[in-house]
Amino acid sequence: MGKSIEVVCGALVFDKGGKILLLKYPKWKGLMTVPGGHINFGERISDAVLREVFEETGFRAKLGTPLGFGESLLSKKYRKGGRHLVFLDYSCSVGRKEPTPILNDEATEFVWVFPKDALKTLELTEGTRSLILKFLGTK
Repeated sequence: MGKSIEVVCGALVFDKGGKILLLKYPKWKGLMTVPGGHINFGERISDAVLREVFEETGFRAKLGTPLGFGESLLSKKYRKGGRHLVFLDYSCSVGRKEPTPILNDEATEFVWVFPKDALKTLELTEGTRSLILKFLGTK
């Protein structure tokens, strides 16, 4: 995609029991991260978040609050390395406890985990680790 900044969205998806959904993506070299992706031209960020959650999990999530922004600057952990990604993140919720997502072809695994446990036990992207820390700092 050349040398440009890509603006993408992400969703910290919560189940009814307070666990978050994390997905393992080959494009992030097997690291766990939140559902998300590119925002289409003319698409509202909030609509993009819900679309990406649905495309990657099959969930019709309820949009929560904006959680802020982050970035990945030329990360070698991203499949194409050398990209500058700006993340715009929201919280979302699903109305059940640990529902099973229908993963599309982007993710290979999923896990429902409490945010603090994710920080201790999972290999996360830098952006996901930062997002979870940011969320925990607001509680």
